[in-house]
Amino acid sequence: MSAILTSFGTVSLRVVELFLLMGVGLLCHKTGWVKDDGIAQMTNVLVKPVTVCVIVESFLTVPFDQTRLTQLLTAAAACVAATAVGGCFALLFRRQPPARRAVLRFGTVFSNSGFMSLPLASALLGEEGVFVVSIYVAVFQCLIWTYGVSLFGAFEKKRVVRQLLTNPGLIGVAVGLPLFLLRVRCPGVLLSPIGMLADCNTPLAMLITGYSLAKMSLKKQPGDGALVASLLLRLLAVPAILLCLLRAAGVTGPLLLACMIPVSAPTASNTALFALLFSADEAYAARLISFSTLCSMLTLPLLLAVTGAVGG
Repeated sequence: MSAILTSFGTVSLRVVELFLLMGVGLLCHKTGWVKDDGIAQMTNVLVKPVTVCVIVESFLTVPFDQTRLTQLLTAAAACVAATAVGGCFALLFRRQPPARRAVLRFGTVFSNSGFMSLPLASALLGEEGVFVVSIYVAVFQCLIWTYGVSLFGAFEKKRVVRQLLTNPGLIGVAVGLPLFLLRVRCPGVLLSPIGMLADCNTPLAMLITGYSLAKMSLKKQPGDGALVASLLLRLLAVPAILLCLLRAAGVTGPLLLACMIPVSAPTASNTALFALLFSADEAYAARLISFSTLCSMLTLPLLLAVTGAVGG
Protein backbone atom coordinates (compact mmCIF):
# COMPACT_ATOMS: atom_id res chain seq x y z
CA MET A 1 0.00 0.00 0.00
CA SER A 2 2.83 2.40 0.85
CA ALA A 3 4.41 1.77 -2.55
CA ILE A 4 1.13 2.61 -4.30
CA LEU A 5 0.74 5.80 -2.25
CA THR A 6 4.31 6.86 -3.06
CA SER A 7 3.80 6.19 -6.76
CA PHE A 8 0.44 7.96 -6.67
CA GLY A 9 2.07 11.05 -5.21
CA THR A 10 4.83 11.08 -7.83
CA VAL A 11 2.49 10.57 -10.77
CA SER A 12 -0.07 12.99 -9.36
CA LEU A 13 2.48 15.80 -9.27
CA ARG A 14 3.19 15.30 -12.97
CA VAL A 15 -0.49 15.11 -13.82
CA VAL A 16 -1.19 18.25 -11.77
CA GLU A 17 1.47 20.06 -13.81
CA LEU A 18 -0.34 19.07 -17.00
CA PHE A 19 -3.71 20.14 -15.63
CA LEU A 20 -2.28 23.50 -14.59
CA LEU A 21 -1.38 23.97 -18.25
CA MET A 22 -4.99 23.06 -19.06
CA GLY A 23 -5.99 25.89 -16.73
CA VAL A 24 -4.25 28.30 -19.07
CA GLY A 25 -6.42 27.01 -21.91
CA LEU A 26 -9.54 27.41 -19.77
CA LEU A 27 -8.48 30.98 -18.95
CA CYS A 28 -7.95 31.69 -22.66
CA HIS A 29 -11.54 30.63 -23.32
CA LYS A 30 -13.08 32.55 -20.41
CA THR A 31 -11.23 35.77 -21.21
CA GLY A 32 -11.65 35.54 -24.96
CA TRP A 33 -7.90 35.73 -25.54
CA VAL A 34 -8.26 32.83 -27.98
CA LYS A 35 -11.26 32.03 -30.19
CA ASP A 36 -12.45 28.75 -31.71
CA ASP A 37 -10.71 29.41 -35.03
CA GLY A 38 -7.43 30.07 -33.19
CA ILE A 39 -7.73 26.76 -31.35
CA ALA A 40 -8.45 25.01 -34.64
CA GLN A 41 -5.24 26.43 -36.08
CA MET A 42 -3.26 25.47 -32.98
CA THR A 43 -4.65 21.96 -33.25
CA ASN A 44 -3.45 21.71 -36.86
CA VAL A 45 0.05 22.76 -35.79
CA LEU A 46 -0.01 20.26 -32.93
CA VAL A 47 -1.27 17.19 -34.76
CA LYS A 48 0.83 17.72 -37.88
CA PRO A 49 4.37 19.21 -37.64
CA VAL A 50 4.69 18.98 -33.85
CA THR A 51 3.52 15.36 -33.61
CA VAL A 52 5.82 14.32 -36.46
CA CYS A 53 8.78 15.99 -34.72
CA VAL A 54 7.97 14.37 -31.36
CA ILE A 55 7.97 10.91 -32.91
CA VAL A 56 11.05 11.48 -35.09
CA GLU A 57 12.99 12.88 -32.14
CA SER A 58 12.09 9.83 -30.04
CA PHE A 59 13.76 7.58 -32.63
CA LEU A 60 16.83 9.80 -32.97
CA THR A 61 17.59 10.18 -29.28
CA VAL A 62 17.51 6.55 -28.08
CA PRO A 63 20.27 4.03 -28.89
CA PHE A 64 19.54 1.04 -31.10
CA ASP A 65 19.76 -2.31 -29.31
CA GLN A 66 17.78 -5.47 -28.62
CA THR A 67 15.96 -3.78 -25.76
CA ARG A 68 14.52 -1.18 -28.11
CA LEU A 69 13.23 -3.87 -30.47
CA THR A 70 11.55 -5.58 -27.51
CA GLN A 71 9.96 -2.27 -26.53
CA LEU A 72 8.75 -1.75 -30.10
CA LEU A 73 7.05 -5.14 -30.31
CA THR A 74 5.58 -4.88 -26.81
CA ALA A 75 4.07 -1.46 -27.47
CA ALA A 76 2.51 -2.68 -30.72
CA ALA A 77 1.07 -5.77 -29.03
CA ALA A 78 -0.30 -3.67 -26.15
CA CYS A 79 -2.16 -1.42 -28.58
CA VAL A 80 -3.73 -4.36 -30.40
CA ALA A 81 -4.69 -6.02 -27.12
CA ALA A 82 -6.22 -2.82 -25.70
CA THR A 83 -8.27 -2.39 -28.87
CA ALA A 84 -9.48 -5.99 -28.72
CA VAL A 85 -10.54 -5.68 -25.07
CA GLY A 86 -12.28 -2.37 -25.74
CA GLY A 87 -13.99 -3.87 -28.77
CA CYS A 88 -15.49 -6.63 -26.63
CA PHE A 89 -16.86 -4.09 -24.16
CA ALA A 90 -18.20 -1.94 -27.02
CA LEU A 91 -20.70 -4.69 -27.87
CA LEU A 92 -22.56 -3.80 -24.68
CA PHE A 93 -23.95 -0.67 -26.37
CA ARG A 94 -25.79 -2.49 -29.18
CA ARG A 95 -29.22 -1.33 -27.94
CA GLN A 96 -28.36 2.37 -28.00
CA PRO A 97 -29.66 4.62 -30.82
CA PRO A 98 -27.36 4.27 -33.88
CA ALA A 99 -25.90 7.81 -33.81
CA ARG A 100 -25.11 7.49 -30.12
CA ARG A 101 -24.08 3.81 -30.29
CA ALA A 102 -21.21 4.57 -32.68
CA VAL A 103 -19.91 7.30 -30.38
CA LEU A 104 -20.08 5.09 -27.28
CA ARG A 105 -18.35 2.17 -28.98
CA PHE A 106 -15.60 4.29 -30.46
CA GLY A 107 -15.09 6.21 -27.22
CA THR A 108 -14.84 3.00 -25.22
CA VAL A 109 -12.29 1.40 -27.54
CA PHE A 110 -9.97 4.30 -28.38
CA SER A 111 -8.03 6.46 -25.93
CA ASN A 112 -6.43 9.87 -26.37
CA SER A 113 -3.12 8.13 -26.92
CA GLY A 114 -1.28 10.93 -28.70
CA PHE A 115 -2.73 14.10 -27.24
CA MET A 116 -2.42 13.10 -23.58
CA SER A 117 0.04 10.20 -23.59
CA LEU A 118 3.03 11.73 -25.35
CA PRO A 119 3.25 14.70 -22.93
CA LEU A 120 2.78 12.44 -19.91
CA ALA A 121 5.31 9.88 -21.16
CA SER A 122 7.81 12.67 -21.67
CA ALA A 123 7.19 14.03 -18.17
CA LEU A 124 7.39 10.65 -16.41
CA LEU A 125 9.90 8.65 -18.44
CA GLY A 126 11.69 11.01 -20.79
CA GLU A 127 12.80 10.08 -24.29
CA GLU A 128 12.50 6.32 -23.79
CA GLY A 129 8.88 6.68 -22.69
CA VAL A 130 8.12 8.80 -25.74
CA PHE A 131 9.71 6.12 -27.94
CA VAL A 132 7.39 3.41 -26.59
CA VAL A 133 4.28 5.59 -26.78
CA SER A 134 5.21 6.67 -30.33
CA ILE A 135 5.08 3.04 -31.47
CA TYR A 136 1.75 2.60 -29.68
CA VAL A 137 0.41 5.73 -31.44
CA ALA A 138 1.53 4.49 -34.87
CA VAL A 139 -0.33 1.19 -34.45
CA PHE A 140 -3.25 3.08 -32.93
CA GLN A 141 -3.55 5.24 -36.06
CA CYS A 142 -3.75 2.16 -38.26
CA LEU A 143 -6.52 0.73 -36.10
CA ILE A 144 -8.47 3.96 -35.72
CA TRP A 145 -8.70 4.48 -39.49
CA THR A 146 -9.77 0.89 -40.17
CA TYR A 147 -11.63 -0.73 -37.26
CA GLY A 148 -12.49 2.67 -35.76
CA VAL A 149 -14.09 3.90 -38.97
CA SER A 150 -16.04 0.66 -39.30
CA LEU A 151 -17.72 1.35 -35.93
CA PHE A 152 -19.44 4.29 -37.64
CA GLY A 153 -20.52 2.05 -40.55
CA ALA A 154 -18.55 4.21 -42.94
CA PHE A 155 -15.56 2.17 -44.05
CA GLU A 156 -14.40 3.53 -47.41
CA LYS A 157 -11.22 1.92 -48.67
CA LYS A 158 -9.97 4.92 -50.67
CA ARG A 159 -10.51 7.36 -47.81
CA VAL A 160 -8.93 5.03 -45.24
CA VAL A 161 -5.82 4.44 -47.36
CA ARG A 162 -5.42 8.18 -47.96
CA GLN A 163 -5.81 8.98 -44.25
CA LEU A 164 -3.34 6.27 -43.28
CA LEU A 165 -0.71 7.49 -45.73
CA THR A 166 -1.06 11.12 -44.67
CA ASN A 167 -1.43 10.53 -40.93
CA PRO A 168 1.19 12.43 -38.87
CA GLY A 169 1.77 9.47 -36.55
CA LEU A 170 2.67 7.15 -39.41
CA ILE A 171 4.70 9.84 -41.19
CA GLY A 172 6.75 10.29 -38.02
CA VAL A 173 7.39 6.54 -37.77
CA ALA A 174 8.11 6.27 -41.52
CA VAL A 175 10.82 8.92 -41.16
CA GLY A 176 12.17 7.97 -37.75
CA LEU A 177 12.11 4.17 -37.78
CA PRO A 178 14.51 3.68 -40.76
CA LEU A 179 16.93 6.18 -39.20
CA PHE A 180 16.68 4.27 -35.92
CA LEU A 181 17.19 0.82 -37.49
CA LEU A 182 20.06 2.05 -39.71
CA ARG A 183 21.63 3.88 -36.75
CA VAL A 184 21.84 7.13 -38.70
CA ARG A 185 23.21 10.06 -36.68
CA CYS A 186 21.24 13.22 -37.33
CA PRO A 187 23.35 16.42 -37.55
CA GLY A 188 22.75 18.97 -34.81
CA VAL A 189 21.57 21.59 -37.28
CA LEU A 190 18.54 19.34 -37.99
CA LEU A 191 18.11 17.74 -34.57
CA SER A 192 17.91 21.08 -32.77
CA PRO A 193 14.87 22.52 -34.62
CA ILE A 194 13.17 19.10 -34.48
CA GLY A 195 13.64 19.16 -30.72
CA MET A 196 12.36 22.72 -30.44
CA LEU A 197 9.14 21.83 -32.24
CA ALA A 198 8.78 18.64 -30.21
CA ASP A 199 9.00 20.70 -27.01
CA CYS A 200 5.83 22.54 -28.07
CA ASN A 201 3.82 19.31 -27.78
CA THR A 202 3.01 19.36 -24.06
CA PRO A 203 1.97 23.02 -23.63
CA LEU A 204 -0.03 23.10 -26.86
CA ALA A 205 -1.85 19.82 -26.15
CA MET A 206 -2.80 20.83 -22.63
CA LEU A 207 -3.85 24.36 -23.61
CA ILE A 208 -6.15 23.01 -26.32
CA THR A 209 -7.62 20.41 -23.97
CA GLY A 210 -8.26 23.04 -21.30
CA TYR A 211 -10.00 25.27 -23.81
CA SER A 212 -12.29 22.41 -24.79
CA LEU A 213 -13.11 21.58 -21.16
CA ALA A 214 -14.18 25.18 -20.57
CA LYS A 215 -17.06 24.64 -23.00
CA MET A 216 -18.43 21.59 -21.16
CA SER A 217 -21.88 21.66 -19.54
CA LEU A 218 -22.33 19.82 -16.22
CA LYS A 219 -26.13 19.70 -16.49
CA LYS A 220 -27.76 16.26 -16.74
CA GLN A 221 -28.72 15.26 -20.29
CA PRO A 222 -30.36 12.26 -22.01
CA GLY A 223 -27.98 9.34 -22.48
CA ASP A 224 -25.80 10.14 -19.47
CA GLY A 225 -26.28 6.62 -18.07
CA ALA A 226 -24.64 5.03 -21.10
CA LEU A 227 -22.02 7.77 -21.07
CA VAL A 228 -21.05 6.88 -17.50
CA ALA A 229 -20.82 3.20 -18.46
CA SER A 230 -18.48 4.09 -21.32
CA LEU A 231 -16.34 6.19 -18.99
CA LEU A 232 -16.00 3.35 -16.47
CA LEU A 233 -15.02 0.91 -19.19
CA ARG A 234 -12.58 3.29 -20.89
CA LEU A 235 -10.93 4.65 -17.74
CA LEU A 236 -10.94 1.61 -15.44
CA ALA A 237 -11.95 -1.73 -16.94
CA VAL A 238 -9.79 -1.72 -20.11
CA PRO A 239 -6.63 -0.50 -18.31
CA ALA A 240 -7.12 -2.99 -15.45
CA ILE A 241 -7.39 -5.93 -17.85
CA LEU A 242 -4.40 -4.75 -19.89
CA LEU A 243 -2.31 -4.38 -16.75
CA CYS A 244 -3.08 -7.99 -15.84
CA LEU A 245 -2.27 -9.19 -19.38
CA LEU A 246 1.01 -7.29 -19.58
CA ARG A 247 2.15 -8.50 -16.18
CA ALA A 248 1.19 -12.07 -17.12
CA ALA A 249 3.36 -11.67 -20.21
CA GLY A 250 6.31 -10.66 -18.03
CA VAL A 251 6.36 -6.93 -18.86
CA THR A 252 7.76 -4.89 -15.96
CA GLY A 253 9.40 -1.61 -15.04
CA PRO A 254 9.43 1.50 -17.24
CA LEU A 255 8.23 -0.47 -20.27
CA LEU A 256 5.08 -1.53 -18.42
CA LEU A 257 4.44 2.03 -17.27
CA ALA A 258 5.02 3.41 -20.77
CA CYS A 259 2.51 0.96 -22.26
CA MET A 260 -0.07 1.72 -19.58
CA ILE A 261 0.04 5.50 -20.16
CA PRO A 262 -1.85 5.41 -23.51
CA VAL A 263 -4.03 2.51 -22.33
CA SER A 264 -5.17 4.57 -19.32
CA ALA A 265 -5.72 7.82 -21.21
CA PRO A 266 -9.23 9.31 -21.54
CA THR A 267 -11.52 8.99 -24.56
CA ALA A 268 -9.92 9.86 -27.92
CA SER A 269 -10.44 13.37 -29.23
CA ASN A 270 -11.04 11.74 -32.63
CA THR A 271 -14.43 10.63 -31.27
CA ALA A 272 -15.89 14.08 -31.97
CA LEU A 273 -14.09 14.36 -35.30
CA PHE A 274 -15.44 11.04 -36.55
CA ALA A 275 -18.91 11.84 -35.24
CA LEU A 276 -18.84 14.97 -37.39
CA LEU A 277 -17.39 13.19 -40.43
CA PHE A 278 -19.84 10.29 -40.32
CA SER A 279 -23.02 12.07 -39.16
CA ALA A 280 -23.17 10.63 -35.64
CA ASP A 281 -24.09 12.54 -32.46
CA GLU A 282 -21.30 15.16 -32.36
CA ALA A 283 -22.58 16.96 -29.23
CA TYR A 284 -22.76 13.66 -27.35
CA ALA A 285 -19.22 12.84 -28.48
CA ALA A 286 -17.92 16.18 -27.19
CA ARG A 287 -19.65 15.56 -23.85
CA LEU A 288 -18.12 12.09 -23.59
CA ILE A 289 -14.63 13.45 -24.32
CA SER A 290 -14.98 16.29 -21.83
CA PHE A 291 -16.22 14.16 -18.93
CA SER A 292 -13.65 11.46 -19.69
CA THR A 293 -10.81 13.99 -19.62
CA LEU A 294 -12.11 15.50 -16.39
CA CYS A 295 -12.46 12.09 -14.68
CA SER A 296 -8.96 11.10 -15.81
CA MET A 297 -7.57 13.66 -13.35
CA LEU A 298 -8.22 10.99 -10.72
CA THR A 299 -8.13 7.70 -12.61
CA LEU A 300 -4.92 8.33 -14.59
CA PRO A 301 -2.59 8.94 -11.64
CA LEU A 302 -4.28 6.13 -9.69
CA LEU A 303 -3.80 3.57 -12.47
CA LEU A 304 -0.22 4.62 -13.16
CA ALA A 305 0.57 4.55 -9.45
CA VAL A 306 -0.74 0.98 -9.21
CA THR A 307 1.26 0.10 -12.34
CA GLY A 308 4.42 1.51 -10.82
CA ALA A 309 3.84 -0.39 -7.58
CA VAL A 310 3.11 -3.81 -9.11
CA GLY A 311 5.46 -3.49 -12.07
CA GLY A 312 8.69 -3.28 -10.13
